[in-house]
Order: sequence, then structure tokens, then C-alpha cells
Amino acid sequence: NDACVVDFRATLRSSTCPLLIDVRPRSQFLMCRLPDSRNVPLSELPGQLDDLRRSLVHPETPLMVVCRRGNDSQRALTLLLDAGFTNAWDLIGGLDGWRSECDPSFPLY
Repeated sequence: NDACVVDFRATLRSSTCPLLIDVRPRSQFLMCRLPDSRNVPLSELPGQLDDLRRSLVHPETPLMVVCRRGNDSQRALTLLLDAGFTNAWDLIGGLDGWRSECDPSFPLY
């Protein structure tokens, strides 16, 4: 399941706002992040699956994963789908895509 950054931006204002998981290392997350995102580094994701399930308001709440360019988030998406998260999505282009398509003021690093 893939979502483009423009479509994702629209969901931020909707009642079906996804739980946004940033899978970058904590040091990168602290440099810049999307509002209301939660940092779960890819290396820690397998051990956080039960906690993520408990974080969802409803089992059908969308779960969106993001990284800098979209590579690690693709790996995270595969892990989530394999673990039974049926409404998990990858933000295509990652934060670089967010900057180029939605918010040119978003910091680069």
C-alpha cells in the first residue's frame, strides 16, 4: 500500500487521520519531523508491534510509515503487513517528497 505525499496531506485534516510512524534513527528524527509523528526506528520496529497495535484507536485506523526517501519505510511496510496490519501504508518519496511536493520550507539534512 503506497500513498503519495499530496494525498497524505489531505488525510491530515480528515477524521481518518493515520498514525504516522517515522522509521528513521532517533538522531535524524530529532533534526526534523512531520507534526504528530511517532519515532520507531526500523531496527526497533519488530519489538514494537504490540505497542503499535495498542496505539491504534480502532483496528482499522490507518498506519502510515515514513523515512527520508522511502527505502526504509518500504521495508517497514512489508514488516507491518506480514504482522497483520492490513491498513498500513508507505509514504512514497518520504520526507524528501514531502518537502518537494508539499512544504518547501521543510528542512533538508
